[in-house]
Amino acid sequence: AGPAARQLWQFSAHKGGVVEVVMAVEYFCTAGEDGVVRVWSHGAREQLFQIHEHKKEVAAVVVDLTTEHLLHTVGRDRGVFTYDLHRSEVARTAKKVTYHLDEKGSGELLGASQRKDRERELVVCTGDGRVLFFDIDYCGPVATVADPARSRINTVSVSPSGTLLACGTSMGTMLLFSLQSDPPVLQGQASCHSGEILGLSWSPDGRQLVTCGADCGMCVWNCYS
Repeated sequence: AGPAARQLWQFSAHKGGVVEVVMAVEYFCTAGEDGVVRVWSHGAREQLFQIHEHKKEVAAVVVDLTTEHLLHTVGRDRGVFTYDLHRSEVARTAKKVTYHLDEKGSGELLGASQRKDRERELVVCTGDGRVLFFDIDYCGPVATVADPARSRINTVSVSPSGTLLACGTSMGTMLLFSLQSDPPVLQGQASCHSGEILGLSWSPDGRQLVTCGADCGMCVWNCYS
């Protein structure tokens, strides 16, 4: 075994639990139950920006795939905001450049990913079993797909190739949508967990998908023929 890991840095970031930590090249972000997103410097180990738009817990933070200084935040208040960290004010508050609202749904927003093709839409899952696609130029979703069972979708992730979208539901079902169709179509679904799926992650080559559940189990899925 290698040497034991040692703690390099500890700090108090939020009032309540930290629900998300996202790494970027120039910075990293933390999001909390207090509805606040904080942006921190790697080197100086100090706060760069504070974002406090959400009125409920922050569900997800996504660093834009094409422009790292754009930051997308998703809240349980059903709001989605995009900030430009380069257009910041002296008071270290990131400049909001656009926002989206889920006005027609009844469930909270729970997770997010981003498409790698088309307009690089933000992909957001909801508590009422839908997946919403948001374009930065429009307030409402430009496309919507749903779990046939309409169970809560806890987590979503676009594959490394950008061709597939994986979703994990509260019923322990993994849904796989093809993003090569317009609108996206359900390509397959499978159940393995006895409880809800809490997280999922693709292998770097996109050939396998790992899901973890409330049943304390992990499943590895082959996603190729």
